[in-house]
Amino acid sequence: MQCLCLLVVVALLLTIVPGRTETPKAGPLIGYTEFRTNLPGGRHANVRTMRAMVVNLDGSGRRELAPELAWEPETWTQFASWSPDGSKAIIGSGWQDPENAKWEEEHKRFRMEPGKWRYDGYLYDLASGALTNVCAVDRVSHYNGVSFSPDGRKL
Repeated sequence: MQCLCLLVVVALLLTIVPGRTETPKAGPLIGYTEFRTNLPGGRHANVRTMRAMVVNLDGSGRRELAPELAWEPETWTQFASWSPDGSKAIIGSGWQDPENAKWEEEHKRFRMEPGKWRYDGYLYDLASGALTNVCAVDRVSHYNGVSFSPDGRKL
């Protein structure tokens, strides 16, 4: 439990939107990934509990972002980043074949092969709730992350 609390505190400190000039009507938000770390069954049993979350700076208003991305079995979401103006969040959405997860646990190695893993980056608009998979347009890989360019003008 202490490890989970420390992880959440670190995530909270790292994801406060720096240098934001405009704040959403609800005020600045903290984005983080919430998940279990004590479930039996190895790493995947815990990873699949991951959810992209936000809270207000005072800790109130805890809510999950894009819960529909984790409705299918063996799927999860994670908070990845903010847009430079703080109006959008980048959310990672993952899925792993349970047999692959079992193999990874037995061999103590990652195995990210097509058909066994899927990870996409989504852009989530906090005001409208609009969700866009920015990686599936021209799929070149089964593992597709996304981030903003340093100047914030491009993904």
